[in-house]
Parts: sequence; structure tokens; C-alpha cells
Amino acid sequence: AECEQELTPELRLHMIVETNFSYFQQSISITRTWLCFWAQALHDPELARLQSVNSKRLQRNLLYSYKQVISDEKQALTAANMTAAMIDGFWLRSSLSQASSDSSKSNDEFAQAEKLCKQFISMQCQQV
Repeated sequence: AECEQELTPELRLHMIVETNFSYFQQSISITRTWLCFWAQALHDPELARLQSVNSKRLQRNLLYSYKQVISDEKQALTAANMTAAMIDGFWLRSSLSQASSDSSKSNDEFAQAEKLCKQFISMQCQQV
């Protein structure tokens, strides 16, 4: 409970990004699994439902923290949606580059993606 009290909304948002770009999420077997899941979700209603749940959970977690630093609910929702899109888009781009490049370049791309998402979050939190 003590750690939770020290966790600022911005730090919590950064931790969400770190989780989505963790080394586990960068492994070839995991990236292939996610890519296959997303492709199959287009054709399988149950997988589509799971994808929807996963997307909504990310968006709600982001929104929870953004609402603590952005008083306008519409702006907080926009920031959460933009952050979720950045996480998904950068992760997808990094994962796809993994198949066509060496692992060190791929690791750099994941690291750069994480950095850009965190910079965006910090900019949103500082605009208040």
C-alpha cells in the first residue's frame, strides 16, 4: 500500500508503457503469437471479443491516470486514446521490423518506441 501512495499518475502511465514494451513482449514467440491473434480476431467472434476486452482495459487504465492530471474529461479521454494508439502502433511497427532485421536493431526500435510513448505522456501531463 505504501508504494501505491508514492506512484504518481505520470509514473503509472510510464509503467503501463514499460509493460507493453517489456522484453517479454518483444520476444519473437510472443510477437508472433500476438500477430496471429490479431489476424484471427478478424475472423473469430470470440477472439474479437477478447481483443476488445484487452483494448478497453488498456484504454481504461490509461484514462484512470490521465483523469488525475487532466481535469477536462474529454481531453483526458483523447490523451488515453492517443496513447493507446501509439502503444499499439509502435509495438506493431517494432514487431514487424523484427522479422526483417537483426535483433539489435529490433531492440533499438522497441526502445525508441517506448521512449516516444513516454515523451508523449510527459507532454500531456505537463500541459495541465
